[in-house]
Amino acid sequence: KDGVRFRWRQLVLRPAGAFVVRYVGKGGWRDGWQGFIMACVWAAYVLITYRKLALLSWKDRSAIES
Repeated sequence: KDGVRFRWRQLVLRPAGAFVVRYVGKGGWRDGWQGFIMACVWAAYVLITYRKLALLSWKDRSAIES
C-alpha cells in the first residue's frame, strides 16, 4: 500500500536495465556464456518481481473500486 508503486515502463525498462548492469556494468561479458546466462536469469528475476507488483496493484485497485 505505502511501498513501491507500479509503472508500466518498469515492466520493460527494469529487466533490461538489470541485464545491462549485470552483463556490461559488472563484467559478466568476461565470464563468457555463463555470464550471459546469469545476466538473463537476473533480468528474468526482476521481470517476475515487477509482474507480481503489477498483479498486486491491480488487485488493490479492483478491491477499492468494488
